[in-house]
Amino acid sequence: MTAGEDMTGTLAALRVGERATVRSIGEADDALGARRLLELGFVPDAEVEVDRKSTRLNSSHSSVSRMPS
Repeated sequence: MTAGEDMTGTLAALRVGERATVRSIGEADDALGARRLLELGFVPDAEVEVDRKSTRLNSSHSSVSRMPS
């Protein structure tokens, strides 16, 4: 990825070791899931890095922007 390039996706799409910036959280039909992500610190503009994956977490309603490695 080049500087300034903005790739968006979901938290679930990130691989172990990848970093991203949270852009938005939740959809109207999943208010409970969005609230839980907010409680965990997933707020807009927060930088996150995947250190392990869980098959129990369904975070497909969160939008992130990948950061260059």
